[in-house]
Amino acid sequence: MLQWWSDEDRVVLKQLYPEAEKEEILKALNGQYKHKTWSAIQKEASRLKITRDSKFKRLGPPKKKLKTFLGKKQLSVLLAKDYDIDKIAQKLRADPDIVRRYIHKYEL
Repeated sequence: MLQWWSDEDRVVLKQLYPEAEKEEILKALNGQYKHKTWSAIQKEASRLKITRDSKFKRLGPPKKKLKTFLGKKQLSVLLAKDYDIDKIAQKLRADPDIVRRYIHKYEL
């Protein structure tokens, strides 16, 4: 019977998983007859209680990109609440310079 994780694979995982780049680990564990996904590798490492170096760990969800377009209506509503530019930028996840540019564009 063919095993999904051989002893060789586990040795490679123990050596590389803590400090190697994701691509390097995938390349080392995938060959002609092996097609392990990153998710499968993470699960096996977890099962073996192998942890990654903190520089490879992502804390929390990925950060959202800053907005580069702002609507006239949403800006006018926030300006009506007497928020300053920085507070509006924070609420809209935008750069303050972009907020200023759209306020000027919409003549608000």
